[in-house]
Amino acid sequence: MKDIYTHRGLKFFGTTVEQGNFAPPLSTEPLEHQMVYTETLQQVIVKATGVDVDALAMARLCHGNTIGVFQTPGIHAVFPMTDGLVTNVSGTALIVTGADCPPVLLHDSKKGVIGLAHSGREGTYKNISFQLMHCMQVRFKCLSEDIHAVIGPGICQNHYQVSSEMARTFFGFGFDISIIQNGYGYLHLKKMIYKQLVELGIMPERILVSSDCTFSAEGIWHSFRRDKQQGILRHNERPRSSAFVAIMS
Repeated sequence: MKDIYTHRGLKFFGTTVEQGNFAPPLSTEPLEHQMVYTETLQQVIVKATGVDVDALAMARLCHGNTIGVFQTPGIHAVFPMTDGLVTNVSGTALIVTGADCPPVLLHDSKKGVIGLAHSGREGTYKNISFQLMHCMQVRFKCLSEDIHAVIGPGICQNHYQVSSEMARTFFGFGFDISIIQNGYGYLHLKKMIYKQLVELGIMPERILVSSDCTFSAEGIWHSFRRDKQQGILRHNERPRSSAFVAIMS
């Protein structure tokens, strides 16, 4: 595990390359595979952090902006077609996976509420951070001025090459977010997420942005684009992923 952020009883961290591939089982796989996956992840969390995990809530990603709410202590739950989770249940590990897409954490220590989202290209374009904050406001009366936010490890702009057509769809978010060089586009997801968080009313001094680029941090974080470049992934093979975990005690 590598620590990303710790604050007032909250721990936020991710599994590393050394700890293995934590891409979750597909929904079509047997239930036993999901049970083995969650049990293994729970053991890794306890061993690495010493934190006693009462429950696991995992988002099975769909690269959108749907948010699930977990309020059932003592169980393991998988939220299908979901890219973000919110809970006020202490001892619960919220989990999203990623292989270049930054995780986004929101924490209200006054209300005892955390939200965790996978903010990839599609989720960021659809402003999943807004949906995460909106869910915390509606369900738990959280206020933006009470929020601490973290943008976790993700691919940097220099390594996030896309088509020029794709880059143009992001021009409206600012020319520092999307640039075109030598016929290719390059996206700065972390900066775009940061702008979205500030627009939500979260104070800039309460937003932490990880400097880790998943592509560059070989041996620490999994990276889909690095694996493709190195020929590690076969055609249409699923990305190897890190699990990003937030636990509130």
